[in-house]
Amino acid sequence: MFTTIDEVLDYIYSFTNLESGLKSSVFNKNYSLDNIQNILEKLGNPQSDNRYIHIAGTKGKGSTTLFITQLLRLAGYTTLSFMSPHLIRTNERILFNGQSILDSELIELTNMIKEKLDYYQLTPTTFELFFIIALFYGNIKKCDYFIMETGLGGRLDCTNVITPVVSVITSIGLEHTEILGDTITKIASEKAGIIKESVPVVLSKQRYNCKNVFKKKAQLSGSSFFYVPDHYSYTIKKYTDKCIHFEYNNDKKIKKDVCLPLFGRHQIDNFLTALESVRLIDNSIDDKLEKMSDISLPGRIEIVDSSKKIICDVSHTVESIAELIFTLKKHFPNQKWHVLIGLAEDKNYKKIVSSIKKISKTMTITSLSSFKPSNPERSYNYLKRTYKNVTLIQDQKEAFDYMLNREENILITGSFYLTGPFMEYYGGK
Repeated sequence: MFTTIDEVLDYIYSFTNLESGLKSSVFNKNYSLDNIQNILEKLGNPQSDNRYIHIAGTKGKGSTTLFITQLLRLAGYTTLSFMSPHLIRTNERILFNGQSILDSELIELTNMIKEKLDYYQLTPTTFELFFIIALFYGNIKKCDYFIMETGLGGRLDCTNVITPVVSVITSIGLEHTEILGDTITKIASEKAGIIKESVPVVLSKQRYNCKNVFKKKAQLSGSSFFYVPDHYSYTIKKYTDKCIHFEYNNDKKIKKDVCLPLFGRHQIDNFLTALESVRLIDNSIDDKLEKMSDISLPGRIEIVDSSKKIICDVSHTVESIAELIFTLKKHFPNQKWHVLIGLAEDKNYKKIVSSIKKISKTMTITSLSSFKPSNPERSYNYLKRTYKNVTLIQDQKEAFDYMLNREENILITGSFYLTGPFMEYYGGK
């Protein structure tokens, strides 16, 4: 029996962890629904008889999940939210009414599930085990809605054993190409795998031309299809250093003025995607938005120190870095940044560091946590040929201290596995 959270986490992470940047051969061996379906059947099918909102996509999944969570709570529903990865504490992956599962609850549930896994000699992956814990936790809490975010892809992600009341697809980009395919169309087809027969589909605004992939799959599944830009328009009224103020209109002739305490037009797109998804459940939700001003999205262009203007952002794709740059220029015009960046080994480092240098006063490149493979020397060697204000500091904590000696305008970005450790380190100082 586990008695501490450290024992529990050691156990959970002792299984095959597909988040840690393993090669495609390892993914392909574990990437199917067979194992999770067998395990859930032995555990009594805890996924049955719940109301789910299922979310897939490349960018904006986490933000959209948190928006949907907040909107459902404003509508009076209780929620279980399942997300990945976490920023600081593992508990952040499983939320009841927006609050992380307690250590004591995670210990109790893991002990109960371990006993069953041992009895039936079952071996989940780490992600599958988190998913199983989330299911049992939501059942114990008797949640009205479970908001479930895919881990990778959609068609063969373990969360795809559920049948939702709404399927949500956020923005698609080129990521995990070794596993999901090397074109936007192939990746979109994998994400479209979460579309179920007669279940409404909400598709967020897309940067690439992939709308028809989802529309065709919805038609073949007999599912109603809602492409958010076809139903909503918005006008940005003001960018400030505290919020984004906008007005939206929809095809139901509803017009609303909203101020989100967040940064970036992309968050408006995520918000409207969440709003349309919840409107399919409660069509009066537009009248319940007064407390959206309370929402926070940790690690999404988040100011962690306003006096020194330290901003943390988990952007880690070419597209999300481009949006980060656009956002900073809008909210903080004519300002340059001391940038600390770390990138996972599989990222398009050339395009990312070439883009971020446009807003950089200086750039420091560091490694990610030991959990995630990275190659900071590669980024440094590439960048130093054209940019003289770049420094390589391999040790994360040394890099954190180096950045905190800067006077102001500090940006930490490139990965959950850099932003999260920095926020934990800075919060503990």
